Amino acid sequence: MESDWKKYKAFGEQAELEQRYDIAEAMWSMAALLAEHNSNLYLAFSLDRLSNALLKQQKSDLAQYFLRRAWHIKTKVLNSPALDRAVTLNLMAEQCFKTKKLPEAEQLLKQVFDIYLASFGSGDRRTAAAAGNLDILKKLNAERAAATQQQSATTSPAGGPPAGHSGAPMDPQPAIAAPKAAMAPPAREQQTNSGVQQTVRTTPDHVSRPKCDRCGADLTGEDCLRCTGTSIKAISPLDRLV
Repeated sequence: MESDWKKYKAFGEQAELEQRYDIAEAMWSMAALLAEHNSNLYLAFSLDRLSNALLKQQKSDLAQYFLRRAWHIKTKVLNSPALDRAVTLNLMAEQCFKTKKLPEAEQLLKQVFDIYLASFGSGDRRTAAAAGNLDILKKLNAERAAATQQQSATTSPAGGPPAGHSGAPMDPQPAIAAPKAAMAPPAREQQTNSGVQQTVRTTPDHVSRPKCDRCGADLTGEDCLRCTGTSIKAISPLDRLV
């Protein structure tokens, strides 16, 4: 079994170097099958590499399943050392990142960083790589939190309208204003040059007075005041028969 497992291990590693991850998936699947019920150490190693090949092909859900199996073997069966656990933790963080679970990815990668820092020190390339990835995740999570807070601030409580807007419905406005219909001025109003409406009287202030037959002056009574009183008696037009 061991010789066959090492053969598929070599095939899988070569496929990874050539970035032929579909071939790597097949090789590591065979290696895992050979290690099943024979060597938990080889099985956990094979499941890690199989999950890596799956992640490279965006098969995140399937990779999550195998990573959980690897993590169970390392923590519950083998009690693997911290560095072996860090390999699985790093892959689990990558799986969370690919599935947009950024807070979970940050927590997992923080564990990886702590293990590398304690094992290799701050100057090691693995520690530096973990620190760089951790900084990226912290920045992404901070930006997401700020965006969520800003969205909450612009929305009133209890699902009300956004701040600065009333809840009363607004009358819809036409896209193009309709032209005003030309209307004649009211019968009793006339617009002056200054734009002020003035009322025009439609009835005379007084009834036409009768005229003197001799001089043509208005009669204020039955006799003309201008003449000597010898004019004929004036008859008001309102009293005349038609």
